[in-house]
Amino acid sequence: MTAPPTISIITPAYNASEFLSQTVASALAQTFRDFELLIVDDGSTDDTRNIALTWARTDPRIRILTRPLTRVASTSRCSTATICGTRRSSTRR
Repeated sequence: MTAPPTISIITPAYNASEFLSQTVASALAQTFRDFELLIVDDGSTDDTRNIALTWARTDPRIRILTRPLTRVASTSRCSTATICGTRRSSTRR
């Protein structure tokens, strides 16, 4: 069994096709490698989901969560139930 990643990066995305590739490339370019990248597609109507799926096929650290349109804040909170990282930063305890 593989150990969970140390850090989970949650990236909410709503109609983010213009910037998603740059965002993912930036995360993958970091020298720290022990992370997962969770892209939360919040009901996008553009090509966001397809771009995310393309990236997920290139790197097993990338996961995608697709939700119906909500709001960015609630999308981030929902995502915490699906993250694997062992270190979580939160103001709530």
